[in-house]
Amino acid sequence: MSQSASTSVTLLARVQDPADDVAWEHFVDLYGPLLYRWSRRQGLGHAAAEDLMQDVFATLLVELPKFRYQQGGSFRAWLKTITSNRVKNFLRNESKRPDVGKDAVIDRQASPEQAVEFFDDAEFASYVAKRSLKLIQGEFAERDWRSFWMQMIEQRTAVDVSQELGINLNQVYLAKSRIMRRLRAFSEGLLD
Repeated sequence: MSQSASTSVTLLARVQDPADDVAWEHFVDLYGPLLYRWSRRQGLGHAAAEDLMQDVFATLLVELPKFRYQQGGSFRAWLKTITSNRVKNFLRNESKRPDVGKDAVIDRQASPEQAVEFFDDAEFASYVAKRSLKLIQGEFAERDWRSFWMQMIEQRTAVDVSQELGINLNQVYLAKSRIMRRLRAFSEGLLD
C-alpha cells in the first residue's frame, strides 16, 4: 500500500506533522472540494471561497498537531468549529471593507451571525463516502471496480454482475469485499 493510500486515522495522525507533504496533499484532496463548496454556500464568490479554503488549511496546519480524539468528540465537529470560525472572521472582515469590488467577493449578502449551517451530518457522510470512493478507485483493477460499482451503486445482483462481466461469482464477491474493506479503512475516523 502506498503512502497516499493510508487509512484516514493514520492520515489524521500523519497530517499532524506539517513536514509530511504526501499526507497533506492527500488531506487537501479529500477536504478541499468540501471546504470550497461550503464556502460558496456561505455566499462567497469563487476567488473568496478559494481564499477562505486556504485560510482554513493554514489554520489546520497549526491546529492539527494539537488535535486529539476525545470521548464523545469527533473530527467532523472539530473541523466544523474551525471552519465556522474562519467563515465568521472572513465575513466580519469583509463587512468592514469599502463596498468597491465587494460583488466579486460575496455573491449574496451574508453576515457572520447568520452563517448558513453547512455541516449537515448526512451531507458530510455522503461527501466523505463519495470522495473516498473517488480517491481509492485507482487502487483497483477496472474490472474489480466495475463489479463493485454494479453491485453497490447500481444495486445489481452478484449473478447478474458475474454474467455481464464474464467472471466467476467468487471474483465478484472478492472484488466487493476488498473494495468495501479498503473504503472502511480509508474513511475510518472521518465520519464520526
